[in-house]
Amino acid sequence: MNRPKTQHVTLLAGAAVAVVFIVADLRATSHPAATLSGNGKPVVATSSASAPTPSAAGGGTTIITLSASPSAPASAATGATATDAAAAQVYDYSGHVKGGGASVAVSIYAGKAIAYVCGGKFEAWLTGTASNGTLSLTGKYGASLTGTYIQTAAWGSVSGAGHQWTFNVPVVHSPSGLYRAYAKNHQVQATWIVTPDGSQIGSVDNGGDPATANPVGALDLSTLTSTLPDGTAVTAAPLDASTGE
Repeated sequence: MNRPKTQHVTLLAGAAVAVVFIVADLRATSHPAATLSGNGKPVVATSSASAPTPSAAGGGTTIITLSASPSAPASAATGATATDAAAAQVYDYSGHVKGGGASVAVSIYAGKAIAYVCGGKFEAWLTGTASNGTLSLTGKYGASLTGTYIQTAAWGSVSGAGHQWTFNVPVVHSPSGLYRAYAKNHQVQATWIVTPDGSQIGSVDNGGDPATANPVGALDLSTLTSTLPDGTAVTAAPLDASTGE
């Protein structure tokens, strides 16, 4: 009579153990594995594209959200990319070349760049591109300019009129910058560079040919007028990459 009871007890105990394993398996399937955070709170990992959810102050479970497709780390912002982001804006730079003896002006607009180097008795006009922080310009008689630009400055090397210079010049605003005037139906062209320290230098040539450059008198910045060496009065206008060359 005792044997049947023993068999029933054994069967019931086995069923109970099976239920425990089934419940444990269901819990493991329905809930991600938890670990402990540094403060001893349980940390549950979930899979989501959303940002991590901070834990509530004072207790509870800390949720760490794992991105299904993590993005690459954001790179440090540079002046070059910032400049390219504002590509539709004009950026003008001007100043003296290193070592003196000449000044340089550079203007950038929408991927286009112009530059002018002047020492009074010599000059060089250059045109080219401005892209991803890099300047690449060329001009007559083998003139060239290569450099780098950001929103606040431009620097590099430039050659022309038998000279070669390096430069590092700041971004400028009116009245600093580049100015040009014409006379005799554009047969005569006068150009001035005004630098941030207020100094200016200019040349006059025949139709924009730097081989014919000669010094020109100062430009009156209040009226933008000047007098050419032959006595011709001219009125200049600001020049930048959105309007010139």
